[in-house]
Amino acid sequence: MNVPAPDHYATYRKYRAARHEMMARTAATLLCSPRSPTSFEPCRIRKCWRDRVCSGPMRACARLLDKQRALQRLGLPGPICTDLPACLAEADAEDFEMVKEALDECEEMYKDRPHLSWAKQSANLRAALRQPIDSDLIDPDVADDL
Repeated sequence: MNVPAPDHYATYRKYRAARHEMMARTAATLLCSPRSPTSFEPCRIRKCWRDRVCSGPMRACARLLDKQRALQRLGLPGPICTDLPACLAEADAEDFEMVKEALDECEEMYKDRPHLSWAKQSANLRAALRQPIDSDLIDPDVADDL
């Protein structure tokens, strides 16, 4: 009986695409939340408002082409890492630097949790965003407390 060899390359591509989508959606949830202290407007996509986490469409972002080219030099397919949620993909140049920082922070946050799925992470974010902000812990003189 001939059993086909597993396609590890296809499996890795699916894993990379799922990880990138999870990090991008987490960054969008944190940046576009009404509770976020950033300059981003809250997301206007109705599904995101209802779900309280990013669940809108993913769009190709031209500003991530340098990342795509770096992946292609390594022999990996680039398009898996160039999609961002619509609210982040349309950010202007100044706000996009904040998006890149948020993506880097998410990558750092998730590097020790390789099997975390978006379903589990979105449930964690929903629960965290439902919690009231403890005003005793916020220093009014520091703008970066939130």
